[in-house]
Amino acid sequence: SAFSYYLAHDYTASIQSAQRFISVHPGNRDAAYAYYLVALGYYEQISDVTRDQKITQQALDALGELTRRYPNTRYAADARLKIDLVRDHLAGKEMEIGRFYETRGQWLAATMRFVCQLCFVPSLLQFFPNPRPWRRHHLTIRNRWPGIGLLDCFPPDVVIGPADVDRAWCDSIAAT
Repeated sequence: SAFSYYLAHDYTASIQSAQRFISVHPGNRDAAYAYYLVALGYYEQISDVTRDQKITQQALDALGELTRRYPNTRYAADARLKIDLVRDHLAGKEMEIGRFYETRGQWLAATMRFVCQLCFVPSLLQFFPNPRPWRRHHLTIRNRWPGIGLLDCFPPDVVIGPADVDRAWCDSIAAT
């Protein structure tokens, strides 16, 4: 029935039906498919980055659960591809928030969204190891550094990314 709900675009009922199947038959040979339907149900409901991303996070969690429990299935292979897209989407939301601050002239808040989230949220490094929006973060920050006094902190030719963040600088900012 979960698949029928999914085909009818009733994703909430599909998720509930698949979760019910999983709870009643956890060792069934079709359990991987049920986890896949749960993940797809959340994935299909992802909205644009200007809206709340709770469903997007739930999709990421469900896709991660599928790949953790059933890593060698064809469903996990598809889930890994979707995980990259979901991570890019969540990173895009962070970019959107940074741009919101930027348009209001709140350069420090924008920069904190663009760069320092890597410092203050260690789990972000695992969730966004190399999404495309970070390249845009880098260009935005480089263009804004002269106005907010960060030139002393990072050289302008550095590529902002998990491996390039100056941890000592982040720690000094976090201590203040």
